[in-house]
Amino acid sequence: ETPETIRATTEFLLKCKPIIGHIPVLYPLPGTKVYEDAKANGTLQGDWSIDGPSPWVKLPWTETREELVQEARRISQRVQLSPGYLLYFLRHHIPLMTGRQFLFLGRHAFTLLRRS
Repeated sequence: ETPETIRATTEFLLKCKPIIGHIPVLYPLPGTKVYEDAKANGTLQGDWSIDGPSPWVKLPWTETREELVQEARRISQRVQLSPGYLLYFLRHHIPLMTGRQFLFLGRHAFTLLRRS
């Protein structure tokens, strides 16, 4: 991924109006092409162990895994705050929610809006 492909992917997601708004960070699993390629070219950071953190693939524009997490979070928030996502959520989830879930939703929405 490059900053340009990330922008293109974000625009694609917003155009498609997804119903799921979480963008995860890649977890390279042993035996997969991504894992093997990253290991071969030196971009695999860490490796799988029972006690340790999950490995990640270092991109040219990143220094830490946290930078990837922050970018994924930014994209997720942008998708979650898009009109299409919000309308889908309101239409399909609000009628089924309890008072406690409304409270959680309100707190989550406030947190998202404060971050953007």
